[in-house]
Amino acid sequence: MSNNLWTSIRYFSVLVACTMLAMPSAKAQSGDFDKNEEIRMYFRFEKYHEVLSLINSSRKYAQDTENMLLAAISYYHLNELEKSEVLLKELLDQQKNPFPEAWLFLGKIYHHKHQFGEASDYYRQYLRNIGNNLFERSYTWNLIRMCANGLQLQYRESSVFVENLGSEINTEADEFAPRPSPNFGAKLYFSSVRPGNMGGAKNQYGIADQVLGFNKSDMFSASNKNGVWTEVTPLHYLLNSPNHDILLGFDKPGQKMYYFQGSSMTEGTFMENIFQSGTNNGYNSFTISAPLDVNNGDATPHFVNDDLVIFSSNRDGGYGGYDLYRMEKKSGVWQEPINLGSKINTPADERSPFMSRDGITLYFASNDSEKSIGGLDIFKSTFIEKLQEWTPPQNLGIPINSAGDEDHYYISDDGFSAFFSSSRKDSYGQRDIYIAYFPDFLPEMEYPATPAVSTSVLYQDN
Repeated sequence: MSNNLWTSIRYFSVLVACTMLAMPSAKAQSGDFDKNEEIRMYFRFEKYHEVLSLINSSRKYAQDTENMLLAAISYYHLNELEKSEVLLKELLDQQKNPFPEAWLFLGKIYHHKHQFGEASDYYRQYLRNIGNNLFERSYTWNLIRMCANGLQLQYRESSVFVENLGSEINTEADEFAPRPSPNFGAKLYFSSVRPGNMGGAKNQYGIADQVLGFNKSDMFSASNKNGVWTEVTPLHYLLNSPNHDILLGFDKPGQKMYYFQGSSMTEGTFMENIFQSGTNNGYNSFTISAPLDVNNGDATPHFVNDDLVIFSSNRDGGYGGYDLYRMEKKSGVWQEPINLGSKINTPADERSPFMSRDGITLYFASNDSEKSIGGLDIFKSTFIEKLQEWTPPQNLGIPINSAGDEDHYYISDDGFSAFFSSSRKDSYGQRDIYIAYFPDFLPEMEYPATPAVSTSVLYQDN
């Protein structure tokens, strides 16, 4: 099981729903029972708009304490933090034995506001009111540690400016994995799980279901005209499919596109498409030559060049959760993957690596509670050739990182900006795509003056 599970706020949403489903209902009339069962069903399937519509359809349902908690959590997931906070505090004021989750989600709200001290207080109150479930207690202590990290980092000066790419690209759904075009500076590619994608909404059995079903990811492109992102268009139907299609990147000349295609996020194949004239309108997709195996836990590969790939994996033998590995090709043969070592990897998850142009500066996402301020944060580490080891990873801090998950960090070729996805609560929906602007050129985006150090000694475990 991935350690990312303990950072998932959805775990507690499902936990609350399952707990309430197990409770004997006190509703006297069958109509009330059916309506409340429907509310909990929508909540369990994360259909929060539908949950709120049903609860708010009647004052009787809205004033029910169990429904108030479900409404508060639904508002939280829909990024309406003020409405969520009002309901949660009302629950604490009016109940002799409040739901412990009220303290937990108040902590999350203040955590997202970067009021780390207040968030930590609510988390501790939650701990005082729950039992000895080791998973829940471990999860909450990790949140408290992240708040402590946030208190240390929030006053660190930063000259970075971060902005949301706006409603033309971002929606209430999930947008992630941004990749700037290698050939056109004003073009961006990204992935999104949104209504209207190929295949439509389907349930867990693969049957079309517009009520409880979920869409799968498609790949999109967008253009920047006079500072506004527009012309958001799904990629060709020979690239997008009824399955998940997730952009991974391009080769340097822009002649190859790498992407993932699969029935789920953990079952599928890494593909490469070669743009060339001929059949299929110039779209020619093949399974990548590198022996990456999604079914073995391999994920989020970054193709540094034709002979080197860095990827995350929860395969056996790592430090815990997802670790970062590198794999290179020598004399036309791919070698065994090598773990990047304990300076980079932790018992938590390390994911979505990006290697800068200098070949020694690595960016990646990690939810290590010893260093993160909330969920997955973006970190930076540099390989020191003389010492043959990595520098301690540095948290990029606020405003790039937040109490949400930040991942898929990717620096533009211009060296002055970087794209990434984030689930922070000022977003339009789940994850949104953001851009970071730097006042000075990032030196790691310079081409190395001398050939890069041999990969036979680079990235060894130290």
